[in-house]
Amino acid sequence: MIQMPIAKEFANSVTFPDTARMFYCIGAQKAGTTWLYQYLSRSTEVHFPPAKEVHYFDIETGQNTLSYDIRLKALRQIVETLEAQGNSPKQETLDRLENLVSLLSIHGGQTATDHARYIRYLSKGYAGQKVIADITPAYAILPKRKFSEMAEIGNAKFLFIMRDPVARMWSQIRMGVSARLGPDVTQSELQLACITHAETLIASGRMARVERADYLSTLSRLEQAVPDDHWRTIFYENLFNPKSLDNICRFLNIKPVQAPLSDHVNRGKPVKLPTDLREKMRSVFAPQYDGIRKRYGSEVPAEWRV
Repeated sequence: MIQMPIAKEFANSVTFPDTARMFYCIGAQKAGTTWLYQYLSRSTEVHFPPAKEVHYFDIETGQNTLSYDIRLKALRQIVETLEAQGNSPKQETLDRLENLVSLLSIHGGQTATDHARYIRYLSKGYAGQKVIADITPAYAILPKRKFSEMAEIGNAKFLFIMRDPVARMWSQIRMGVSARLGPDVTQSELQLACITHAETLIASGRMARVERADYLSTLSRLEQAVPDDHWRTIFYENLFNPKSLDNICRFLNIKPVQAPLSDHVNRGKPVKLPTDLREKMRSVFAPQYDGIRKRYGSEVPAEWRV
């Protein structure tokens, strides 16, 4: 049985607030984490840092250099804007600069297990809420040792969201292709581009190697690193109903809040997935379907069994 350590003090006299519990939500891209963030943001008992996806641990381990590069690029753009504004900078630009510098400051100047800068950032604006949350889906790919470190911060709890592998991958492909082709793309052009991209991913073997789609690996690492009563899983297909949301709030020991359950976010343009391509994708993810079915049995949503 994994033992949870008592409250831990970090460098520079930064400690996680003893009035709060840490909460991490992880999962694959297009698995409902943005919707859950918006839902929990309605609660007066949950505190979020300024950035919805902090990307602290995945950047620290070198597993997500893209997010760090994007932030550096944004910093350069803000500096260029400031230069153009001369000695009368707009407050909006200065606020953006301050927020981005604050986010970048969580990195560097600390040892591998000293998370003082991260905790300081998490605590910005904290006002005694029961829960401090970091919803960064990409943490799902972290190694076991990082899950162990995360579990020590604020007696943390974890929620791992899983979505039907084919539906999730198709949604991710639609989003990426739509962004690349722009808003003026026709429906037929979009569908052809999505199909072509999916076929290329399958043929190259890259689709089978998508780390955040390897639910079984994430589950194994969570089991080994986090106490059983400190992590839960939920299926995306069950996320948007009152019973599931009540269970999440009970897990976090907060009162349920009201939410417009039909108000999904980041839907993107609908693109039909051809039957033959669906079957190819299902074959790619067969180990995930089989493993999740073996593990959860009748709890697996009907959408996964189509």
